[in-house]
Amino acid sequence: MSTDEDLYPCVGVCMVDEASGTCMGCGKPICEPALPAPVPVERPAPRQD
Repeated sequence: MSTDEDLYPCVGVCMVDEASGTCMGCGKPICEPALPAPVPVERPAPRQD
């Protein structure tokens, strides 16, 4: 079974072609970056008057 390294050998030129969504160096499809994990927000406890 082939891996990404076999299919898209790195040539040291990593630039995204915006039109095709692939690396201009090796031709590998570029995935969308993962969204960062949500940051928890601390909310003060409700006031009890």
